[in-house]
Amino acid sequence: MKKTHEKIDVPVDLEAKLNNLIDSLEAKEKRSKRNIFWISGMAASMIVLFSIGFFHHSENIYDTPIASNHIIIENPEEAIIEAKKALIKVAVNFNKGMEQLNLLSDNLQKINYILKKP
Repeated sequence: MKKTHEKIDVPVDLEAKLNNLIDSLEAKEKRSKRNIFWISGMAASMIVLFSIGFFHHSENIYDTPIASNHIIIENPEEAIIEAKKALIKVAVNFNKGMEQLNLLSDNLQKINYILKKP
């Protein structure tokens, strides 16, 4: 089998069309990167706003004195048991807060990874 080389006609304006296509694709890529920055900025703003709202709400809850929370215990063993219960409750709530901070940290790491992608 003998190969023959055929001459292919190349349109005169092909180079200009390819340049226009490359420029439009580059502009699209820049817009998508700007969108990612905008979306991540909005997400970070929402996290900050929700955090402030949650902190303000929880601060108002604990500022109001509630008479039913005050317990007078005369037996030392019962006082120790009640103190342990209170510390366990504090530890559980602290752990819940730490879980939320870990989730926030993971989300921020994902956002940073996306933003730093070439």
